[in-house]
Amino acid sequence: MQLIQCHKCGKFDPTWDYAHLCGPIEVKPQMNLQIRELAIEAAITTNLDTDYFEKDMNKWVDYYSEKFAELIVIECASIAARNPDIRGWTLAKLLKDQFGVDK
Repeated sequence: MQLIQCHKCGKFDPTWDYAHLCGPIEVKPQMNLQIRELAIEAAITTNLDTDYFEKDMNKWVDYYSEKFAELIVIECASIAARNPDIRGWTLAKLLKDQFGVDK
């Protein structure tokens, strides 16, 4: 089992179920690994960029949500850029497969 360490309190937690990071972010077991990694990266970045968790949890959640969405868009754009000949439904399927989305 891989562990991550919170940069504020030093606590170690498993990366596969949630990221503590002085603000627990639940990462559901059925999530694709790529989405889990982006969720954890967004939480780490939020804690490094702000002190919202200590002062205003609502601001922390807003900042985290924006960062998580930004990371997903960046990943999608990167996939599209690496596959310039793929378009339309084929690109949509590729993106869904990358993130483990079946709908």
